[in-house]
Amino acid sequence: MHWVISTPGRTGSNLIVQHLASMGYKVFERHGTINNTCLIEAASRIDLIVTHDHAMNSFKTSGDTSLCVSLRKDVFKQTCSGLISVRTKEFNSTQYNGVEEKFLFTTKEFDQILSLILFGGYLQAMQIEQDRWKKSTIIFYEDLINMGIKEFCKETGMPYDNTSDWKYEKSQRQGPESIINYDELFKHYNKNHLEKVSKYLTDVENVRKNNRKGNE
Repeated sequence: MHWVISTPGRTGSNLIVQHLASMGYKVFERHGTINNTCLIEAASRIDLIVTHDHAMNSFKTSGDTSLCVSLRKDVFKQTCSGLISVRTKEFNSTQYNGVEEKFLFTTKEFDQILSLILFGGYLQAMQIEQDRWKKSTIIFYEDLINMGIKEFCKETGMPYDNTSDWKYEKSQRQGPESIINYDELFKHYNKNHLEKVSKYLTDVENVRKNNRKGNE
């Protein structure tokens, strides 16, 4: 069995990947700049694997492959987290260098990250309608934390056991504490991006609802 966890970044997708790794799945990372599809295809023929996919388009390798698209409802916080991770090159808690820093970001930098999140998130969400997947679902970070690991696994068909739990580690760099002009960016977001973010979330939710109806 092969799981593809597809994400535009900063969505808690690593929680799902770490859980599957605890269930014996071998982890592969896939980015737009890394072409390791052949390696993943070879592994999927003989192993349980999970591909953490950050590319704009996902794929189906050999055998039974299911897709979970990991997104986030709070796009403002997602964008701030993206800004910090790109600046620091820290994309998970293990990469934190232990040095407290303050960052100043321009609205142009903010807009660039937000645009990538909206474009990548919607493109990835649209994949769940394809019939190449054994199972396919969209999960939002906020729902993932609220529902708990066992309910999530039951809903998606992922393996779990009685000891399963999220290995949740809050990022050491939070927006309000780490971004000097956090309030300025929040005002910019509210003034210039609320409408398109609302449309994005509505479109994604419609894709998810239609996919559920098709699976009934």
